[in-house]
Amino acid sequence: MEIVPLIPKTKRGFPPTVPLVEIVNGNLYKLKTGAQWNQLPVKALFEENFLTWNSVYYHYRKRCLADSLKQSWITFLKSHKKKN
Repeated sequence: MEIVPLIPKTKRGFPPTVPLVEIVNGNLYKLKTGAQWNQLPVKALFEENFLTWNSVYYHYRKRCLADSLKQSWITFLKSHKKKN
């Protein structure tokens, strides 16, 4: 996934126990489908270890408060706009 390298690593909080790409996929699934956080199919989104929906929301909220998710998404969109 191309957006994962654009997301800065956090200095505070708990490190994720699953790959960051799986957490981002969970966040994108929620945003795309509009599902409620507690309705995320976490067993389908994660391969080996899986997080609870609370943990997926924790990582999403932490990145939103730091504005890193928005900035990485804008950078991603700008880089793909130049290719067209």
